[in-house]
Amino acid sequence: MKKVIFIVSLCLLYIIGNALPPLKTQEAAKTVTVALIGYGMDVKQEDLAGAIWTNPKEEPNGKDDDHNGYIDDLHGWNFLGTPDGKSLNRLSRVGDREFFRLKDKYAHCVFVNNKCYTLDTLTQQVVETALPANRAEFDYFRNEVLPEAPIGGSYMGVLFAKMVVAFVHDADRTLRQKYPGKALTKRDFETVYDGHSPDTLINFFAGSVQLLFMSAGSENWDAMLQFADTGYVRHQERGYERQLRSTFLGERKYIGDNPYDINDKSYGNNNLASANAGQGVMLAGIIAGRYNNYTGRDSMAGNVKIMTLRINADFYGEPYMKDMANAIRYAVDHGAGIIQLGKTNAIYPQPWSKWVDEALRYAEEKGVLVVIPMMDLSYNLDDKPFYPGKYVDGGVLSNVITVAASDAGGNPYSTVNFSNKELDLFAPGVGEYALNSGSEFAASVLTGVAALIKGHYPEITPAAMRKLLMETVTPRDEAEVEKSFVMYHNGVKGRRVRDVFMFKDLCVSGGILNAEKALAEAGKRYGGHAVREQIQRKTDTIPFEILQGKFIIEATINGKLARLIMDTGGITTLTSDTVNHYGATVSNIGTFADVNKARLNFGTGTVEHLHIGDLLVWKSANVTVVPGNGFFRTLGVAGTVGGDIFQPVCLTIDKRNKQFIITYPYRPKGISRSDGTPMELGEYIQPKVPMTIGGKSINVLFDTGMPDFLALGQQDYAGLKSSTEVQQTGYGFMHVGIGGIKSARPDTLYKVNVPVMTAPGGKAFRNVNTMITPNEQTLVGQVLLDYGRVMLDYPRGLFYFFPYDDEPVDMTALNRLWNVRILPIDGHFEVTAAIGDCDFRTGERVWNINGTDLTAAEQSELVIDRIFASISKDTAWMLVGNDRKKSRKVTIRKI
Repeated sequence: MKKVIFIVSLCLLYIIGNALPPLKTQEAAKTVTVALIGYGMDVKQEDLAGAIWTNPKEEPNGKDDDHNGYIDDLHGWNFLGTPDGKSLNRLSRVGDREFFRLKDKYAHCVFVNNKCYTLDTLTQQVVETALPANRAEFDYFRNEVLPEAPIGGSYMGVLFAKMVVAFVHDADRTLRQKYPGKALTKRDFETVYDGHSPDTLINFFAGSVQLLFMSAGSENWDAMLQFADTGYVRHQERGYERQLRSTFLGERKYIGDNPYDINDKSYGNNNLASANAGQGVMLAGIIAGRYNNYTGRDSMAGNVKIMTLRINADFYGEPYMKDMANAIRYAVDHGAGIIQLGKTNAIYPQPWSKWVDEALRYAEEKGVLVVIPMMDLSYNLDDKPFYPGKYVDGGVLSNVITVAASDAGGNPYSTVNFSNKELDLFAPGVGEYALNSGSEFAASVLTGVAALIKGHYPEITPAAMRKLLMETVTPRDEAEVEKSFVMYHNGVKGRRVRDVFMFKDLCVSGGILNAEKALAEAGKRYGGHAVREQIQRKTDTIPFEILQGKFIIEATINGKLARLIMDTGGITTLTSDTVNHYGATVSNIGTFADVNKARLNFGTGTVEHLHIGDLLVWKSANVTVVPGNGFFRTLGVAGTVGGDIFQPVCLTIDKRNKQFIITYPYRPKGISRSDGTPMELGEYIQPKVPMTIGGKSINVLFDTGMPDFLALGQQDYAGLKSSTEVQQTGYGFMHVGIGGIKSARPDTLYKVNVPVMTAPGGKAFRNVNTMITPNEQTLVGQVLLDYGRVMLDYPRGLFYFFPYDDEPVDMTALNRLWNVRILPIDGHFEVTAAIGDCDFRTGERVWNINGTDLTAAEQSELVIDRIFASISKDTAWMLVGNDRKKSRKVTIRKI
C-alpha cells in the first residue's frame, strides 16, 4: 500500500486556520479507539504504524480467547470473510436484494393513476387488478426499491414491453374494424388514440407506441407491428438477461450465514486485507497517520487506535444491515470511543434497518460518538433521506453527527447531498489525497478532530461533542452558493438541475468544521487546560527473549518477520545470507570500526519498512552486511539492531520482565532530567556513560550485546594499575562483534579484579572480575540489568539506572571462566584466547572437548557454550593441533 497522503488544500484553513502546524505536533493525554466501519485495512501500512488497534484479550492462536464469538479478531473483524479465510469482493445492491424479496408480490403490477394493472398470461390482455393489501409496502417497492434496483428496472421493462405489445394487438383489432382493408399508418393510429382519451391507461401506452414507430423506422402500421412482435420484447428480455448475469446475488452462501437472522453471528473472519483496503488506509491516515515517522504526512490526531470492521465490498454493492448492526455493537463492546460509518443507503428495509437503529441506540447508551458521511449523489435529503442518519423512530440520536465535504473555497463539494435538517455541518473533503474527494474523507477529518478533543477531555459526552463542534464552526450561513441537485416530485426522481442556495439552507450549523475554535472552547468548557501544553507520551512494549546472553526481539522488514539481536553497543546489521530474503539494497563497500578501532570492510546498504512494535517505524534504515555465521543461524536471527534505530525514542530495558519499553517523544511520566546522567552518543549512537571504577571516573559503553558484566579497556586498565591486581596473563585474538572475525595479531590478555565499581544512581559493585583485552573502550554489559532497569533517553542524551535496591553487590563469584576461548573460524574451531599457564596456543585447531567431537559440529560458538555448560567439574580436556592425527590431549580449567 502506498504511503498515506493527508488531504492538504486551502480548505484546511476553514478547519484550523493558522493552528495547523502546532496541532499536528500535539498529542492528547488519552488514547481514543476509532472504529472505521466500512472498508478493509492494511494493518502494516507504514504511516499507520502504532495507530492500529489490537484486541488486548486475543492471541493469534486459532482460538476465541475472549469468548466474543470471533476467532483471532486481533485488529477488528471482516464481516464479509469466508470460512476459508478469504473475502467477498462484491455484493449486491440493497435495491436488487429488496426487489427479489418483493418481486413475487408486486412485480406483476403496473401502477397508473392509483390503479393497478397486470398482464393476463392466458388472454394476453392488460387487465385491472386489486390494489395490494399492504399499500405501504407496495409504495415502498414502487418508489424506493425500483429506482435503486437496476435488475428491477430491467425486469419491469420486460413486463411493460409485453403490456405494450398486448395493447398494440388490441389497437390493431380496433383499427382494422374501423379501417377494413386499409394499409394502416401512424396517422390512423392517432385518430383513435389522440392522447386526450379519458382512459389514462390508453394514454399511458399510446406514448410507447409512438416510440415503437420510431424504433421500427417507419410510419407503416404493419412494419411497427412486426417490430413489436419480433424485436421489442426480445430486446427487453436480452437486457434483463444481461443485467441478471451482472447482478451478484446469493453472496451470503459464500459467507455461510443467514443475513436475515440477527442472531446468526458465527460468520466472517479476521482477514482485513482486501482490494478496497486502500480506501480504509486513506480514511485511517487522515485520522491517525503517525507523526515523525519519516514517511508520509501527519494526520489530525496522534492519539488514536484504528479498529477496522469491514462490511463494504471492494468493487460493487452495498452493505447488509445485519453486518452494519453487528459491526456497531462490536465497536461499542470493544471500547471504541468514536465510530465512523462508511456508505449509507438510499433505501433501508424493515425489519433489518431496525437492527441498525437498535445498535445506534446501544452506542448512544454507552456514550459512543457516531460520525456519518451523507454521501455524494446531489440529493436534497429532505426529499430523499439516506440511511442510517441521526433520526430513529421519529427521534434524534444525541450521539450522531452527520457531515458532508466542502472544497478549498469553503463551498459544498459539487455532488454532496444536503439538508438543513439531516446534515449537521461541512468539513474539508477535497484535496490531494490520491485524487480522491468526498464526504467519507470529510468524515475522517471530523473524526480526527473529535478524537483529538476527546483525548484531551475524555469526560466529554457524544451529545456535548456534537454541540461543541456545531457551535464552533466557521460560519457561512449568509453566503450564497451554487449547487446542483436532483429534483424530486411526489417521491419520484426527476432531472438534475442547478440553483443558488443560502449556505444555512444546506446544513443545520450553517458552517464548516473549525478545529482551532473547537479545541479552544473545549478547554473552557471541560477543564480549561491549554491543549498546546499537553503532549501525550506514546508507549509501546516490545517483549524479548534471552538466548546465550543475547536479547532477541521480533521485527518486520519489508513485511517479513525478522528476529534480531538488540545490541546497544553495535549497529544495525544483516547477515549476508539473509540480505536477499529481506530485499536489502547493498549500495557500496564501507568500513566498520568496532570499539577497538580496528576497521574492516563490509557491505553497506538499506532495508525498507523496518518495523519494531508500533512506534518504531523506519521507511528506510541503514544496515551493515556482515558475514553469515553459525552463531546467528543457531539463534535463528537475521542480524542485529543497534542504537541507530532507537535514537528517536526513550528506551527502558527491563530484564526481569524481558521487555523493552519505548516512550515517545519524552521519557516516562514522573522521571526527571535530574535523575539522569549525561551520556555521549558517538558516530554509531553507542551510549557511553561515566561510571566510577577503582576510584576513577571512566566513560564506559553500555553494551547489551555483551553477556558479561565488565570488560575493562586496555588504556583504562593502564591508568588503574595502582588500584587493581593482575591475576593471570595469556595471549588471544581480538575479534569484532560475533562470529570470530580475527584481528591482525594476538594481544596479551589480563584477568583483573576491580575492588569497587559504582554505577549511576549510587549502586556499588565489589570485587568485579574482568578480562583486559586490547579494546580501547571499557564495556559494561547486560549483567548490570540483573540489578536494575536502564533507560536510554536517546533524543536528550541521558542515561538512567534504577537499581532494585541500594545494597552493595559482591561480584567475587562472577566471571569464573575457562582458561581457553574457542570460536568457529574459517569452517573449523580454534583457540582464540589462551589465558594463563597452559599447554595450548592461540590459533591451534580444536577437534574434541571432553569427549564431544567437533568435526561435524555446527559452526557456532553456541556449540562451545553448551559443551562448557555441561561440564560440572573445574577441569576438563580437549584435543588440539592443526593435524588431527597429530593432535594432543591437553587440560583446561576454570580460573
